[in-house]
Amino acid sequence: MAIISDATNMTLRTGLNRRADRQNLLAANLANIDTPGYQPRDLEFEGALREAAEVVEADALPLDRTEDGHIGGPGESITVEPDGIVERPHTIDTLDGNGVDLDQELVRYTDNAMKFTGSAEMLRRRYNILQSVINDYRA
Repeated sequence: MAIISDATNMTLRTGLNRRADRQNLLAANLANIDTPGYQPRDLEFEGALREAAEVVEADALPLDRTEDGHIGGPGESITVEPDGIVERPHTIDTLDGNGVDLDQELVRYTDNAMKFTGSAEMLRRRYNILQSVINDYRA
């Protein structure tokens, strides 16, 4: 089993990518708070992450081919496209038909940012442990 591409690391990395996609959507919602008729969009995060985690093979080293001459690996890279984008139903009644509620969007944006930071910290700590093991092995 590859240490760097184990199921936990791949799930954390996929989660970070999904959180970044969601942050962009939430930022767009905030940017369009005054756009008439705009409906807020969001990402179905949990279902997409669970789906991506099922794709991970614990014993496979994922590689991407960037050139035709590159040799493929035993696993496939996990690339979760920003699908699963959903339009949230009209949550507030406004004259211009804009469905963005500033307070709710700020809560979602902040919550997503904190979860992104937490996931990034977990991944950083896992890599620090690996680096420590490598440094101890050299000594």
